Amino acid sequence: MRQCRRTVAGAALLLALAGCSGTSDEAGPADDPASSTTNRTNTTGTPGTPPEAADDPAAADPWGPERRAASEAAFTEAVAAAGTSYVVGEDGFHFFGDDRNLNLSQALGRVRLDAAGAQEWATYLTDLQARAEAGGAVFRAVVAPAKWDVHRDRLPAWARELSGETSAQVLRRLHPDLPLVDVRAVLRDAPYPTYDPLDSHWTPYGGWLAWAAVVADLEAAGVEGLALPEMVDVATVPSNNELADLGVPDAPPVRTVPVFDGPQPPSEVTGPDGALPASAGGVVALGAMPAETRTPGALGTAEVLLLRDSMLTLVSPAIVRTSPRTLQHSHGIAGTGPVPDVGALVARESPDVVLLVLAERYLGAGPPG
Repeated sequence: MRQCRRTVAGAALLLALAGCSGTSDEAGPADDPASSTTNRTNTTGTPGTPPEAADDPAAADPWGPERRAASEAAFTEAVAAAGTSYVVGEDGFHFFGDDRNLNLSQALGRVRLDAAGAQEWATYLTDLQARAEAGGAVFRAVVAPAKWDVHRDRLPAWARELSGETSAQVLRRLHPDLPLVDVRAVLRDAPYPTYDPLDSHWTPYGGWLAWAAVVADLEAAGVEGLALPEMVDVATVPSNNELADLGVPDAPPVRTVPVFDGPQPPSEVTGPDGALPASAGGVVALGAMPAETRTPGALGTAEVLLLRDSMLTLVSPAIVRTSPRTLQHSHGIAGTGPVPDVGALVARESPDVVLLVLAERYLGAGPPG
């Protein structure tokens, strides 16, 4: 594959993706539900293992009892020196601070799940799995990695020195048998960028790689009817800038978009207020949910119930290429929307697959209910 170095114009899918801002469903500082539920995370420094030393049990945890006081002092000093609600890392990467879902503290493991919080998530995920399987569907969940998880090398030097075990790592370590699809390596090792420097979401290409990894996992589990289109190129379109309102200038065009063999098949989208205009790009925005998509030209036959947030907005065109019918609902975690009755949905709609995709930043808020 070659990577196009210029903005692609004229293709309906690329224009749709370039124009979609990757709008986040996260709450702002004043009404941030994650900030009000920090009881679900551990701020006292349960010993953990830094990601860079995951195989070294003797590695010291920056937020463990022995080092926490010094780490707190270093963290406070660095954040104060930044003087903004974000920090600037390597290669132009910017990261939100703690006024958005305790983002920076979660990135470093300063705030993370303790054993009780991890158990709440395990119970929630196991319950969703049982409800899906009761209706004959296969269940999988993806903790969509934050860019600070995939690209820890892009954090500021001081932040890398303070990096400890994160909530996602705690959950996987304590509950290794959960039906989680780990897509971090796929995103980290990709030949093209999978995250924008100024956006907290993966790029459409990064999201496509994650979706392809989920499909591979489902096929290994025996699910049939999930046919992936052939990706023939990776194009570059203008990057999204989530920090524009904070005065941060735009980055160069580095947003990567998969280019598939053949045009995007049109999809009929039915939202909460009825039918929406036919979507050539297949994008299902947050405001359109709950939504049903029907794509007669999809390559596969399996139907998918998606419990999602903004991480799947730019991936929805790839998903509807695969599935002739999707049902897309907010997962409701961290107050992002109504909490769906998954058991009732599965019983009524009979999907083949139930997939939960939640942004990593929401782990600190705990499961709904």
